[in-house]
Amino acid sequence: MTGEQPAPSGVMVRSQIIKANGELVKVDYMMRRNGGDWLIADIYLDSAISEVATRRSEFAAILRADGIDGLIAALNRKADILTGTTARAF
Repeated sequence: MTGEQPAPSGVMVRSQIIKANGELVKVDYMMRRNGGDWLIADIYLDSAISEVATRRSEFAAILRADGIDGLIAALNRKADILTGTTARAF
């Protein structure tokens, strides 16, 4: 963690990750209070790329092309990959 700063919608927590090759990657978290807890509302890579905006755009494209059933199928495939429940091709 490299710092924090108040933002209109919460607090921006600034951090960086050092890759194995020594390259720094900035990863910032927009934190919002929910009752007594702090939750991550968005993640920004290199202080610019919003993870929420990226997913929203990706999901909208799938909805336009394949409808709600296509989005559900795509999310299920991603969940299967993340949980390791599908075989991976070699």
